[in-house]
Amino acid sequence: MTHMSTEAELNLGKDALQEAREYEVKQKREENEILDMRMEYGHLMSGYMSLVNMFWVGYGAFFTINSLFATALGVSYSQNAQSMSPSFLFLVHLLIPMAGMFISACAIYAAILITTNLILVATRGRELEVKLRSEIFRRMHIHKFPGWTTVGALFFAALWLTTLFAISPWPSLSCDKASKEVLQIRILCN
Repeated sequence: MTHMSTEAELNLGKDALQEAREYEVKQKREENEILDMRMEYGHLMSGYMSLVNMFWVGYGAFFTINSLFATALGVSYSQNAQSMSPSFLFLVHLLIPMAGMFISACAIYAAILITTNLILVATRGRELEVKLRSEIFRRMHIHKFPGWTTVGALFFAALWLTTLFAISPWPSLSCDKASKEVLQIRILCN
């Protein structure tokens, strides 16, 4: 005996089928969101580690540049360098400390930019960890401001500033009588 389905039973079956399809689409969407989050989480982790490496490369570069500047400044005061033009040596003694102070300012600025991006990456990572049930970003201590880097760079800038004021001897322009009459101003003449 065959059973004939009534129209109400057919509609009930269609509704159940539609509901099952919607549930399947919802499940698939949630699975895709989880997969996307896992992929983004991996990118965030590698991005975070790249930013951390930038800090260490920056520290190395900062100390290397300062060491090279200090060496060049020391060589410029050596006995052999005294055979060079006094104006050139004065320029070297002036520019090296100024460049050192500029590098210190650049180090502070770069540290602030890196820290800002670390905070952004870690914040997004923590948002994803709530859904992914991970704890890597939540266990990290993230600094809001690169305080020690700033203090260290300011100390280097202060050292370069004192070096700038310690330039010795200041150049003296040899002024003869004719140039004194023409200029009427003695600039840097002793």
